[in-house]
Amino acid sequence: MSTAEIALLLENTILSPDANVRLESETQLKTLSNENFLQYAGLLSQVLVDETCKVEARILAALSLKNELIAKDSVRSKQFAQRWIMQIDDNSKQVIKSNALQALVCSEDRVANAAAQLIAAIADIELPVGKWPQLMKLMVDNTHQSQPENVKRASLLALGYICESADPQSNALISESNNILIAIVQGAQPVETSKSVRLAALNALADSLI
Repeated sequence: MSTAEIALLLENTILSPDANVRLESETQLKTLSNENFLQYAGLLSQVLVDETCKVEARILAALSLKNELIAKDSVRSKQFAQRWIMQIDDNSKQVIKSNALQALVCSEDRVANAAAQLIAAIADIELPVGKWPQLMKLMVDNTHQSQPENVKRASLLALGYICESADPQSNALISESNNILIAIVQGAQPVETSKSVRLAALNALADSLI
């Protein structure tokens, strides 16, 4: 299956006026996820960064992959985490993470918001096992005063999601507390003129307090 084909399926699941088409598209996506999760995850991440795809498809790509990584049920979450660890090779993981980070700093806020959720889902799996060590430093760099408003806002949003979903006793997260606070302070300081950035920083602070 190509990127264009999976993008069309994603579009159809939410944009088609025909309920049968929506259902059939959802079924095909689920089948691909079950039969070849590596290909499925990779294709979704490609749609996420493909600016020729409709915004709705890019958003759904991020959220669909996020929902295959974390779940409210702890047993399912462990199964999802194990699948990510065991079925996705390191190179493919790197491509998916790079695509998520690229989408995080795109100018379309709705895509960036979805990418922030995806990044948090991956971080929820990887940080506790010592993976993706450069993520928090990148988030700090992204919230520096010199960065564009959309980059700062989306990165603070991602930080908030990461803190919100993480185990409060996670040594991996605790060890990054200084970086988290630096990023939040950079976004909340009085010299920051963007209200949306400052609001994102305050929300991230609330999520990180525990």
